[in-house]
Amino acid sequence: MNFQPVLLAAGRGERLAPVSDKTPKCLIPIGNVPMLWYPLRSLDLAGFSDVLIVILKSYESKISSALDHMQKKVPWKTEGFHYKFHSIVENIGEEEGTATSLLNIASVRKNDLLVISCDLITDVPLKSLIEKHTLHRATLTCLMKKLSKPEGALPGVRSKAIAKENNVVGIDETNDGLLFIYAAADHKDHINLTQTMLTRYPRMLLTSQLEDCHLYCISREALLSVPHATNCHSLRTELIPHLLTHQYTPGDFSIDEDKLSMDLVTKLSSWTDHTGDMHGPYHDTKTRCYVHVAESHNLCLRSNTVPDFYEANKQVCW
Repeated sequence: MNFQPVLLAAGRGERLAPVSDKTPKCLIPIGNVPMLWYPLRSLDLAGFSDVLIVILKSYESKISSALDHMQKKVPWKTEGFHYKFHSIVENIGEEEGTATSLLNIASVRKNDLLVISCDLITDVPLKSLIEKHTLHRATLTCLMKKLSKPEGALPGVRSKAIAKENNVVGIDETNDGLLFIYAAADHKDHINLTQTMLTRYPRMLLTSQLEDCHLYCISREALLSVPHATNCHSLRTELIPHLLTHQYTPGDFSIDEDKLSMDLVTKLSSWTDHTGDMHGPYHDTKTRCYVHVAESHNLCLRSNTVPDFYEANKQVCW
């Protein structure tokens, strides 16, 4: 596959305290298996054989030992499957530094990146995300799931419900285009929609019932163009908003010759991805973002908080 898988496993897991007080977040067990084993297994079953794991340098020996132990119990399915560590500096926050790592990886790799968080457990076929990204020659394609309430109470005397701060997501209903992701905390009273956005996407779905699963396909060309445009350190709060906003700004990220050729073929054909105006396919822009929403029957869990960690252990059995 023409994608470089990148597994993000450098977070300290502050929101998982006290579970993460003495254990690296990616090694916290879920169903008696280290957390990062699940996304690695998903990549293995999808046929990938070369995975980069972003970790903190101080945890490299611990993580390597844990993966070697698991590999002896459950061998990899893909022939030649292997992983390499991409170590980063200490003293970073939960989100800080993730985008910087991806920019560094993109500068030495030739393919688009498939980025997955170590706290994601899913049986969503990765090829569904990859196919959508490849079909539209997208800048960004991300996986989301419909919000669901955990069943039952959390363990412990002091446990209480923890409300999630939902995002407001804008989606083009004609082709699953991802138009924006606004933090609800920043837009409690109103949301500003530009004339350009409303004219270009008249069939827009606004929802606060979708959750970002932290699984992304990201264009290498877009990543290489980011340092010239802005200073991004966090993947979720800086890089992704920058890519989404770039859909409405003049100019495009530079793209390789193969994608340019396909764009030319699409433009010369009668095919279009939308109706309602005389603009060409994709509104004549090369910056395109999409969303893939997991089906209701798919398992799609994140373990980045104590309630989510509890819920994952209820549902997962190894």
